[in-house]
Amino acid sequence: MANLDLPIGIVTLLLGIYMLSFLRISLSDLPLQSLWRVSQAPAKKAAHVEERETPGGSIEKESHFSSSWWEDEKIHQLERRAIFSKTWHYAAPLSVFRKPGDYLTLSIAAFSIFLILGKDGQLRGFHNVCRHRAYEVTRKECGRSTVLGCRYHGWSYDTLGRLTKAPEFEGVDGFEKGSNGLWEVKVRVVGNGAVFVNLDAGDVVEMEGMEGVEAEMRGWAFEDCEKVERWSVKGAFNWKLAVNVFDDCQLSSSKNAISWLWFLIKSLYKNQHPQIVHAWPLTTLHYEPYNNSWVSIKLIPSSAHKTTIQCELYAQRGSTRQNHGPIIANLKNGISTKLQELETAQNEAHGETLVMTAAQISHQERIHALLKAHLKLERVQGGEVHPAARQQSFSQMGKKDDDLCRQLEDNLTSIETTDEKGSFQSNSLDW
Repeated sequence: MANLDLPIGIVTLLLGIYMLSFLRISLSDLPLQSLWRVSQAPAKKAAHVEERETPGGSIEKESHFSSSWWEDEKIHQLERRAIFSKTWHYAAPLSVFRKPGDYLTLSIAAFSIFLILGKDGQLRGFHNVCRHRAYEVTRKECGRSTVLGCRYHGWSYDTLGRLTKAPEFEGVDGFEKGSNGLWEVKVRVVGNGAVFVNLDAGDVVEMEGMEGVEAEMRGWAFEDCEKVERWSVKGAFNWKLAVNVFDDCQLSSSKNAISWLWFLIKSLYKNQHPQIVHAWPLTTLHYEPYNNSWVSIKLIPSSAHKTTIQCELYAQRGSTRQNHGPIIANLKNGISTKLQELETAQNEAHGETLVMTAAQISHQERIHALLKAHLKLERVQGGEVHPAARQQSFSQMGKKDDDLCRQLEDNLTSIETTDEKGSFQSNSLDW
């Protein structure tokens, strides 16, 4: 009888692990719209929650945020000034910048910036705005060039952001190249190579939340990774609905219980477990230490009711898309499902007050507090405060030339194309 104890114990252990994996799958399949209403009350009361009834004693309640909170464009513009312009945003792993001139163009809530590795080995960030007439300096998603220039007027910059060439301004009295370099963006490298940026033009920026992120990401293997796949999907929803809702988008190739069982056994054997970091407010990062792969899920709001979800999967250098095909397919399916749920929640927010959990209300109240504080600052200063803004003056001289260039830009738009991977392709003048 004693000889049977070990096999029975093993079977019992495996059965327990199987049930845990099944529970994990079941919880991850809950739709977002139900998450707004799931109460922390006992299960008997939760059934009433699905019917929008608020059981006594439950922490579930109607939020005090009306439909305008999710739809008002003025609120969205305030969010750009009060939040997106002043918080640290995850950008990319440092390892993608391998040679001088390697650059990456980013969009953060309609702010266009780019990161570039200098000849001195230093990574820098700049607003993607030419100092002459405010046209974009980089138009491609990524590339390599130690000299970047505006394609219309020929102003050129080096990897340090310094103006090196300004046709028709050479020798002009009062014009200084040193005062017309690109506007720099603050860059911070966290842990083993996660790059964050901050758009705040002030000398001192807040570090709220960064300490926790740095601690959580310590040990993540960013040093020798490369991008496996990047994709984006556009959605008709307010970004605030999606704060921290991507936790169940795991780096798993299958929701099959046996796959989860094998994954869990490997994790226990290596004493390594998947990790999730919320780079508040716009990014969720998932890390799988067992095979050093990770994914970033970014929100890119463009208006009060339009947000793009951008996903990037990274793995150890030398990995191929074929190796991660099932994982990519699973992630894309998960994101697609989330998108549908978010758009449904956006529709439900129209004309009614959403019923939310305490955790969801806490996120909204945090955002509300930041907006309220910024509004107070604007009242004191007597006007809108744009932390990311830089002063750029345009003289009347050259306005005709500028109008011509803008017309040229409109004409060129019709011939711009994308390659089969979705990367921007145009003509030889693009950087």
